[in-house]
Amino acid sequence: MKKIIIISWAVMLAQTVQAQLLYWDMPTTAEQVVFGEGCLLQSREPQGLLQNPSSLGFIKYRTLSASGIQWWQEVYGGSASAALPVRRYGTASFSLGYWSLGTVSGYTEDGQPMGTLQSQASNLGLGYGLVMADAWGLGLNLKASRLNLPDRYDWGWSSDIALMYKRGLLSGSLMVKDLGPDYPRNNDIRYPQNTAYVAGVRAEYLAGKVSGSVQYNIRKEEGGYPSLSLESYPLTSLSLKIGYEKIPELADRSPLGLGMELKKLGRRDLSVAYGYRSYGDLGNIQALSMGISF
Repeated sequence: MKKIIIISWAVMLAQTVQAQLLYWDMPTTAEQVVFGEGCLLQSREPQGLLQNPSSLGFIKYRTLSASGIQWWQEVYGGSASAALPVRRYGTASFSLGYWSLGTVSGYTEDGQPMGTLQSQASNLGLGYGLVMADAWGLGLNLKASRLNLPDRYDWGWSSDIALMYKRGLLSGSLMVKDLGPDYPRNNDIRYPQNTAYVAGVRAEYLAGKVSGSVQYNIRKEEGGYPSLSLESYPLTSLSLKIGYEKIPELADRSPLGLGMELKKLGRRDLSVAYGYRSYGDLGNIQALSMGISF
């Protein structure tokens, strides 16, 4: 039987995100690069694969967004998402994601090259959010991921549940991420979900021209860490963003993320956003996002 020896960037990426390979929690949008998991509270509209479903019910217009992210070498990804308000029945969301993890070199048992194969991961997300009493947001998110490598297919699904209170320029949220069954590898080795518990508050100042959030994330297996986010509008259609998040198990990842966004406010809301963060030896990641509300 042929033995595949994987010597690719995909292995490094797998180590970075740990054994579970939860690609739905990896950043694909500019705001996720800047804010990290702080995007769950700071982002005004859910985008990409990492969403807070309790914020969906507060969206007034239909939204479409797409994003792309360049990591290093041949590793890149992207996502597309949509949110559809259904009058008083709440808001539904749909997201698709894709990761190309570069090429994998394969060899036979006697060391003869078999050529290179593409490694990739795909993601799917379905969300629903509802507002009650004009202030309480409830939400549920279902997500699935599949990783394709030679002789290996990791796949799994999980769910998020969230509660949000929003009144005026102040909001707070509680969220439980990655609830579900064990995550299988080839239906043989099964890794438990690394469930996370998230709590935070967000406030706006100067009629929304400045906003910031403080969030704390507790993962079942790695412990807790904070996410701090700040966004300001020095010009009417230009916002500057900065995020701070230091994850202990990602020691080479810079705690600071930087970004900017050009936005035309109004019913037909158009936006283009850019995000940057350094991952040390794994290089710098950059993401570009585009969105529209109508």
